[in-house]
Amino acid sequence: MRKKTKKLVIVGFLLVAFTPALLWLFGPHMGHIRYLIWSLSKPPKLSTEEKTELHAWLKDNTIPLNSVEAGSGFEDMQPLKAMIGDAHIVALGEATHLVREFYQVKHRMVEFLVEEMEFTVFAMEATFAGALELNDYILTGDGDPQRALAALVYPAWNTEEVLAMVNWMREYNSTHEKKVKFYGFDNKPATGSAKAVYNYLRKTNGTKDYDQILSALMNPWTAGPNENLTSPADQIENLIKHLEGQRPATNETQDQKEWKLTVRQAKVLLQNLKFFAAPSISKASDLRDQDMADNVRWIRDYENGAKMILWAANAHVTAAPGGGCMGYYLRRMYGHDIVIIGLLHNREISSGPDVESSPQTAQQVSSAPERSAEAILAEAGLKIAVLDLRSLPKGIASRYFNAPLQTWNGLISILPLAYDALLFVESTTVARPVRAGRLRAVETLDAPSNLDFEQIEDGQPRDWLIKGGQSLAEYQIASSHEQPYEGDTCVMIERTPGRTFGEASGNIMQSIKASNFREKALQLSAAARVNSGTAYLWLSIEVRSAPNIFQQQTVTSDKWQEYQIVAEVPKEATKITYGFAYIGDGAAFIDDVSVSNDTLRRDKGY
Repeated sequence: MRKKTKKLVIVGFLLVAFTPALLWLFGPHMGHIRYLIWSLSKPPKLSTEEKTELHAWLKDNTIPLNSVEAGSGFEDMQPLKAMIGDAHIVALGEATHLVREFYQVKHRMVEFLVEEMEFTVFAMEATFAGALELNDYILTGDGDPQRALAALVYPAWNTEEVLAMVNWMREYNSTHEKKVKFYGFDNKPATGSAKAVYNYLRKTNGTKDYDQILSALMNPWTAGPNENLTSPADQIENLIKHLEGQRPATNETQDQKEWKLTVRQAKVLLQNLKFFAAPSISKASDLRDQDMADNVRWIRDYENGAKMILWAANAHVTAAPGGGCMGYYLRRMYGHDIVIIGLLHNREISSGPDVESSPQTAQQVSSAPERSAEAILAEAGLKIAVLDLRSLPKGIASRYFNAPLQTWNGLISILPLAYDALLFVESTTVARPVRAGRLRAVETLDAPSNLDFEQIEDGQPRDWLIKGGQSLAEYQIASSHEQPYEGDTCVMIERTPGRTFGEASGNIMQSIKASNFREKALQLSAAARVNSGTAYLWLSIEVRSAPNIFQQQTVTSDKWQEYQIVAEVPKEATKITYGFAYIGDGAAFIDDVSVSNDTLRRDKGY
């Protein structure tokens, strides 16, 4: 007994002594630990009776929507007011990008929240600076909406469905005194942020100490790793300190807002540099979500706490503890003042790369895995419905949804910990790209082809790939008969007339297999000229399990000149890509390309 009592005393002493330390160490992370344990568990297997009961409950306790399409009225959406309540932030996720019905129903949700619940700020998983340029179009109508949309940079947003929402926002603002504003909260790309800071310093007669680094970082072609820049993050941190010390003396609201916005642009630029300098993909991903949450907080403060709509992937809006996602940080900031809605779908129907192809094109149908959350919702007969996860009653609904569930992307999650509600769309199709940003598919070639650009298809050089998205919106790339270097045709990259949006480069390229060039010296040559701006003849060699080899020559002359690049192709090389990029408000021309592995001639100095 004495030994037992002694042991109990010792155990009690240790508990008293170490409990504060254990609580300090694990307390903040208990939710993470519990979530991790649950997420490693197997999804529940329901009996036939349990499935029947759950299906019946879902039919009776979800909010059915009549349509995903905007302009369908708001009568069926009225119950959402009680679900959203007094929350000032509504985050709309999506299981995957480029889903037409997700984009449509989110557009409809935006219209509902703006017109019925007085939300006035919209923010998207998109580049901060580019979204501000799109916002200017939405407020003023100045420019081309397709071109303005392309300033968001991501191909996932360059679709007819998102363009329809942008057009609605512009139309709404043209007829309402209280405007809808458009923001982006991502930390990449940040070329536009660098340019905004540069322009502010010039406008305010600020220091020129940062001209070199800002000039490099605002150039969309040189904004990546640059050996001529030393400690860019340190330089931008110093720039931020300088800007913060330059608060305008005037109390003019516009001056103060412009200064605040410029400081944020500089901080987004710093976020971008740290993102790309992260030691691992995992660390970079964590930094990105933290930065996005911080940018959302700044936007809301900048807009004086206005009611705000967020648009991003489920993987970003999720508030799941331990995940380190944007939604997790926003939940810690705003608690129940944010309502997070995850979007799920059961079936995805596609008909190949061209969604406007003929009805005869064979359709491909893929469905969510058996026993997944999406499959259960579909089995209940739901078509388009919203499920509030915050008030699940005791019984089968609570037991099922509070268990670890697999979703279509293969992840296991506790849905009520990740989202406040689910918006389910049973059947979906692929989003439709805006034609201004569409690409013609060009595969990797066995050998160089059409190097003199004389073979033309649809006004463009055959076997050459033209960069799409924002580049295709800002630049026109076509075959030209305007003073070619040799033969009848050259290629011209020309800035599209009219208002420009964002920072982009026009780019034409060709990729070939590296097999014929391995362990040899590759020589790329071409004739080129520009009438203004700067062009780049460039070469990239992909190497298995190693960084790409990249070289370029700068073109600034308005006269035809020959340019050469020579590089040793490693044994492990897999693909060789070469091309011609242009940045400017005029035009650039390229002709007479040559790609060879011949013995280099000394008389040309190679």
